[in-house]
Order: sequence, then structure tokens, then C-alpha cells
Amino acid sequence: MKILLINPPKFNTLPYGIPNVLDKAISPPLSIAYLAAVLEKKKKKVNAIDMFDYDWDKVKREIETESPDIIGINCLTDRRPNVFKLTKL
Repeated sequence: MKILLINPPKFNTLPYGIPNVLDKAISPPLSIAYLAAVLEKKKKKVNAIDMFDYDWDKVKREIETESPDIIGINCLTDRRPNVFKLTKL
């Protein structure tokens, strides 16, 4: 079983006139790293990818290339529109 953990692309709030201080990622979320470490300890095949700066074509290609059985998505409140878009993809 292949597991893919994703930090979704950033949500561009500028068209709405709302600057977002989180538009610059400092580091990938630790939640994904912690979950990946636990899964690896359980001998699961896992890949964690920070897609923060990916465009949607690259996101789709990456998911198709990985061809995972399970996808886990990190979701912060300000990024939920992109999480919804990612789940539909």
C-alpha cells in the first residue's frame, strides 16, 4: 500500500484584496513529517510532498506519478479552498 501525504498549494488571496502573511512558506508542516515517520515505523511505504509552490498541472502530474492507494492532505483554515480543489482533482 502506497501512501502520499500532501501539503497543498497556497491559496492566492490577493484577488480578494486580502494579503496573506502565509504566502511565503517557512518550512513544510511538521504534522506531515510526524505522520510520515509513524507510518514508516509501521513499515508502510509513504511519501510526503510539500506542494506549497506547485501549480495545479504539477500537482496532478505528481499524484499520477506516485499513483498512491491513500492520500492524506494537510489542511490549514486559510488553505481550505485549495484543499477542496485538491480532493476533487
